[in-house]
Formats: sequence, C-alpha cells, structure tokens
Amino acid sequence: MALGRAHRSREIKRPPSLSAPTMAASFHVRLVRHGETDDNVRRVIVSHSPSPLNATGRRQADALGAAWRAEGAAFRRVYSSDTSRVLETCQRALAAAGLAPQPEPCLEPLLREREGGALEGLSYAEAGRMQAESLRTGVPIAGMETLAEGQRRVGGFFGRLVDEMTADGAGGGEAAVFTHGSIMLCLLLALQREHGLQLSAEQLPAGDLHVSWNTAQTRLLVSRDPAGAVTVSCEFLHRDDHLTGDLAPAGYLMPSGKVVPKK
Repeated sequence: MALGRAHRSREIKRPPSLSAPTMAASFHVRLVRHGETDDNVRRVIVSHSPSPLNATGRRQADALGAAWRAEGAAFRRVYSSDTSRVLETCQRALAAAGLAPQPEPCLEPLLREREGGALEGLSYAEAGRMQAESLRTGVPIAGMETLAEGQRRVGGFFGRLVDEMTADGAGGGEAAVFTHGSIMLCLLLALQREHGLQLSAEQLPAGDLHVSWNTAQTRLLVSRDPAGAVTVSCEFLHRDDHLTGDLAPAGYLMPSGKVVPKK
C-alpha cells in the first residue's frame, strides 16, 4: 500500500552510532490522542483527510496543557503526527502548559492514523459491517492498513524514539508523543508483544484494551539494558481526569466503536 512505501526508509534506517548502548538507561513517554473533531462526533472514519479540531477539541487540548502546567511537566522531546488535528492539539497543549523553553515538535509521518482505504468516510457502523464481511469472506478491504501493518509502522517509530532518548547513554527525562487513537492502540499491542508491557485489571476497567478518549494520556516507563534489550511498563493508561464538567468522557471507547459507560 502507498502508506507502507512512503515510510519504508524511515522504518529501516537508524543511526549506526545509536545501535549499541553500553549502559542502562530509562525514560518516560507520554502518549496523547488528538482533540475532538466534528468527524469524531459524527462517528465517521477519517484517516489522513483534513479534519480540524472543533471547539470542544480546542478546549480539551487547552485543559491538557493546563494540567501539565499544574503538574510541572517537562519534555525533552516532542513528536507529533503531521496531520492538522494532531499538530493543533500538540501546539495548544504545549502553549497552555507554559513550558520554558517550549520544545519544537518534530513532525512524524509514522504517527499518522492508519490508512482507512475503502472505509474512509464511512460511519463506524458501516465500517464495522464491512470489516465483519471481510473477516467472513477472507477478502481484504481495499487500501486499508491492517492492525499488524500499523503495529510494524509505529514500532519502527518507537525503536527510533528509544535510540534518540538514550543516545547519550544516560536517558532520563520524558518525551511527549501526539498521535491518533488507532495508532496508540497499535503501539500498545506491539509493546505487549515485543517489550513485555503488561496492563493491570485496574487499567482495563472495560475488561479489554480500549481506545484513548480525545486528549487522554498514557504514561510509559521505558528501560534499556546495556545489551540493548528494551522493557516497557505502564504508569497510567488513557488518563482523562483533566477533562471535567461538560468535557468529561461518557465512557470507554472500544475498538469496535462501542462506548462502554463508566461505572
């Protein structure tokens, strides 16, 4: 697919000087989904098409930044999908956080939403029916990036992130990564499979891995040993307590598009 071809060189090439660490290092990663868009409200599949933040999405991003300001958060590096809705979320959150100096976001195509292909523009319900038919018949959906392909893509980004955050051999600090709900899901699944990430029952209140609400944040601790082996643990998953009042999520968004009410 076109998406895989566009990113192939970035997934494979890494600076050779960063490939052989000589001492242990660790750092934190903060994963953030973009703010709400009108397409989110309409429950329509949008991958790379323009879909700007709506008024609620802008308030969500500002609320996240205000929470970071109160927390005293600081980031060594900031990465953002190059789609407009994610970059606007990133810029608004950083501005509201009042970070000094404010880090310049690195625009990262590998953090784009999964390519929807023939699902693009369909409602969640219509897309669900098409995916069910694809599973039944074994005929893939034209142009759609699969979960496995999404995991390989974002896994390539994660490997480079580890290299960059541990390049000095010391690690430390925190990176902020602004992306999309499905790509966050792909990354978490890849980390479970490849780097020992375990999620507790308390972190899965809906009974299974759910999709991040708009601007919810996940904090990971990443450790790299002298041999280069990487392990990941989760300090909190899809935290959304910065969203209060009319911004508070109604429930947990599942991969199927269903919302499970909070208890």
